Amino acid sequence: MIIHDAIRNTHPTVVSVTGMGTECRGYDVNSQEVALDWSLIEPENARLQAIADSLAYQQQRRLAYPRINDQLDMLWHAIDQGKLDKTSDFYTALATVKAQYPKGDTQ
Repeated sequence: MIIHDAIRNTHPTVVSVTGMGTECRGYDVNSQEVALDWSLIEPENARLQAIADSLAYQQQRRLAYPRINDQLDMLWHAIDQGKLDKTSDFYTALATVKAQYPKGDTQ
């Protein structure tokens, strides 16, 4: 969970986190609860969420692309037919996924 990462990033002594949202609790190496400063956690959580949102296209693409063996088969056929260009099934299959899930703004 992103909130757990935000807690660890802002509280270096925290090694484990339980709970969700503002019900989270952080614990140190001795299993002692660490007092959490939400004024530090909330902006870090927002920063991490923005990064995750901007990279969501990667996971969407990964799930939508044809399996690698199918891609290799399409590539082989494109080469074999002398159509290793933008008209091949290989190119159009990948281009369709890329168009459906454009890169997010990673800055």
